[in-house]
Amino acid sequence: MKKRVALLSPNLNGTPNGVNRIQPSHPLCMFATILRNKGYEVFVRDTALEGYENQVMCADGKTVVIGESDEQIASWLTDVRPDFVGISVLFSNLAPHAWNAGRIAKQVNPDAKVIVGGNHVSNAVSDFLYYRQHPHPKVGDPIEFLQSGAVDYAMWGECDHAFPELLDTLSTGGDAGTVAGAVCFDGNDYQVSPKADKVMDLDALPAEDR
Repeated sequence: MKKRVALLSPNLNGTPNGVNRIQPSHPLCMFATILRNKGYEVFVRDTALEGYENQVMCADGKTVVIGESDEQIASWLTDVRPDFVGISVLFSNLAPHAWNAGRIAKQVNPDAKVIVGGNHVSNAVSDFLYYRQHPHPKVGDPIEFLQSGAVDYAMWGECDHAFPELLDTLSTGGDAGTVAGAVCFDGNDYQVSPKADKVMDLDALPAEDR
């Protein structure tokens, strides 16, 4: 039976009546192609784009949350019934909504594995490794979201091939720690695999599925 994968770009924080740019998530489009070629059923959604007209003022009175409601996101995930949920976190203004989307995914299906990645996540892991070697009392835990129960794995580095490898490994009951770029919290400490390598030959990557 084919495993089902939901690839999601989350809501974002923006400015009311401002220029709030939404851009295609190239990694999600790339993963969609690679995973479909490997036999997965793949579903992609940009919740900020789908719910762009839904802009809710934040408590600070200066910014808005742009995108679908929790109920709309839950409805889509209920229809998709994913075994895996991959969430792209390109920038920090998406991060709290990415963790929230993971929480919703777990409410819909507690057995679904939620994986986050993207520039924001990669930088957070890099910061974590630096501050583990150079502790600073004013610096918090940049990857504490892995202890929230909403996210099972993070991935850092360029994971064009590593993310599909992680799904293959998890699908067969393998050890995620053997996959480059995989990060998890085992209940006691973080397990951080070496950073996923860059893809040097871009022509080796398939066309993005849009």
